[in-house]
Amino acid sequence: MSTIPVPVDIEDTGLEKYGAQVLEKAKTIAIDAGATDLSDKILRDDLAMAILDYSEEVDADMIIIRTREMGDFSCLMLRSASHKVAHDAKCTCITVK
Repeated sequence: MSTIPVPVDIEDTGLEKYGAQVLEKAKTIAIDAGATDLSDKILRDDLAMAILDYSEEVDADMIIIRTREMGDFSCLMLRSASHKVAHDAKCTCITVK
C-alpha cells in the first residue's frame, strides 16, 4: 500500500485536489478488495457532523473512519471526530489506525 504525502502549508484549492487523490486511492483499494457498491464525497466544515449527515443522506450501511490515537483524556476534552461519529452514527462504524 502506498501513501499520498500532505503538504504542510496547503491552500484550499490544493486541499480539494489532495482530497480527490486520497478518495480515488481509497476507492481503488476498496474495489480491489471486492467492494462493489461505493459512494464518496469530499466533506468540509464540522467533520463529524458532515460525515453523520452524509451517512444518513445516502442511507449508509457502514462508516470507516481513521482515528488519530489520542489518549482517553484528550478524546474526552477534544471530542475527536472519530469518537463523535462512532458514538452518534446510526449505522456500523469502524475506526482504524
